[in-house]
Amino acid sequence: MPVSSGRTEHDSNQLVTSVGPAGTVTYTCYLYASNNPIEYVDPSGLTTISVALWGKWTGCGGFDSKIRFELVPSAPCDGYLCQQIYRYYRTVGCSSCEGCPTYPEQPLQEKVKYWECFPYLIKAGKAVSKKTEQIGYTDTGRIDNHSRRCGYDVLSKRVVFVCAKDILISGDDFRKWPSGNEAGIPAGTLPVKKFVPKFWGKAAASTCYAQGGDFDCCTNQPASYPPAIW
Repeated sequence: MPVSSGRTEHDSNQLVTSVGPAGTVTYTCYLYASNNPIEYVDPSGLTTISVALWGKWTGCGGFDSKIRFELVPSAPCDGYLCQQIYRYYRTVGCSSCEGCPTYPEQPLQEKVKYWECFPYLIKAGKAVSKKTEQIGYTDTGRIDNHSRRCGYDVLSKRVVFVCAKDILISGDDFRKWPSGNEAGIPAGTLPVKKFVPKFWGKAAASTCYAQGGDFDCCTNQPASYPPAIW
């Protein structure tokens, strides 16, 4: 697929679907209930989260990105953005490239799973935090290059907006979590948790997106997916 050098916009109201060499991957990622209507609350659907991504290639299979989240039309309350990240990853050396693993294989090889929050308040009636207004983006992401290997590397993410009062009521203040650096998780200085936050089911808005896919760096070919939001 061709790679767009501009931003990729994602409509959070639709299914997230990727068509690639491994076939069609469809994420049943609706705005409601985090795909778990028994365990989670159904947000009103009146507020959505838009996602824009842009960046640059960093070698075969690698991509550095900046990601901007905006609340549409605006935040219904004072609150924060948090996201759940699953990384699915499996590679083999070039001597094994006749049998490159492809996504989505069954079972998927989960490498890491965690939750992180952005400690930048979004005021009621605003679309982004002051921090995002200042620097132009909310988050950064990286998919490493995979020289002389082939396989798949996928970051599957769910982003939620949670009202500050619901975080307080839950007793699970993310500002008391360790940073990614302290916890040994690739989240930098953002506060992270290895288990589902107690406020996760209180999302006022939710969406999901993913980056990554199959790559073959044994033949020095770029990744077979665009560095974009699925």
